[in-house]
Amino acid sequence: MREAKSPARKDLARPAMGVYSPSVTDQSKPPWGKPPRCVLIVEDDDDSREMLGELVSAFGHRAVSAANAAEAIAQVRDQRPDLALIDIGLPEVDGCELARLLRLVMVETPGLKTRLVALTGYSDGAMRESAGAAGFDAYVVKPIMPEALEALLSA
Repeated sequence: MREAKSPARKDLARPAMGVYSPSVTDQSKPPWGKPPRCVLIVEDDDDSREMLGELVSAFGHRAVSAANAAEAIAQVRDQRPDLALIDIGLPEVDGCELARLLRLVMVETPGLKTRLVALTGYSDGAMRESAGAAGFDAYVVKPIMPEALEALLSA
């Protein structure tokens, strides 16, 4: 019996776990021609952190990751990321407190300007206000759509 094979379309390819893969011929350079950015992903869920990292890399950027606040602070000091995607629901030190701590690190570190983006499963106004008050520059409801991530990366 012959197996039916569906035609592969590179422009719509979706690797395992639903990761969007844009059709970029040179993965070392983002499609809009700007230099690649360093993106810190702070997420306690291993699968979510890995998937988001793969998506960031698919857009031609360098992803670094942290599973908690202590790792995130160390990564910010060491890697000096352009952008940090931070899960608000982190254990021990939540994402809002981490944003406050990272703002202090940025004040203490000349030239460090990391854009902080809150990632959350909650879309209510109170959470959005809390994130803004904590020092986040942007707020995104999970799951983050590839187009929304691309917009954040190109801003």
